[in-house]
Amino acid sequence: MEMELIFFNPLMLALVGYLVVAASLTILVQPLRIEMVETIEDLLSEPGFTKIDQAQLERLARNCMSFFVALVLPLAIGSTIVEYLTGNRLDTGREASAKLRRDPRFHRVLRIYFVSILASSPILGIISSVFIAVSLALRFLTKGDGVQQAMESPVIKAVQTHRPHMPHAL
Repeated sequence: MEMELIFFNPLMLALVGYLVVAASLTILVQPLRIEMVETIEDLLSEPGFTKIDQAQLERLARNCMSFFVALVLPLAIGSTIVEYLTGNRLDTGREASAKLRRDPRFHRVLRIYFVSILASSPILGIISSVFIAVSLALRFLTKGDGVQQAMESPVIKAVQTHRPHMPHAL
């Protein structure tokens, strides 16, 4: 009788449900991650990118499944909101070159990266999504062209362009 209570405990059921959702998201996002790494390899094989660009691309490939990045993402978005509202932009000295920023493949890599990070931890993905929604709402409320900027955000584009297809039932 004691053993049955363990398996039907609501907390245990929630944990199992979370693990099933997390595993499903990992499976659904894996083809995008493979595409992202292949695109990064293509970009790295081209001459003309700076060492900072190369390091940034390598970091994106290395961290595309990182739980730590998913954990830090809400904080990063929060600091971006503060920077946006105060007008003080933090210069990290690690900004991508103009060549990389203009490359549409880099923007696709960023969109896939966001989807991958949000899928790596469903709970943190939800928290990050709330922060992103607040950020977009603040942009909309503080700028006249906020709707256009919001629709061009990497996260919105990722949602619009990367709707994973559900595998057929087994």
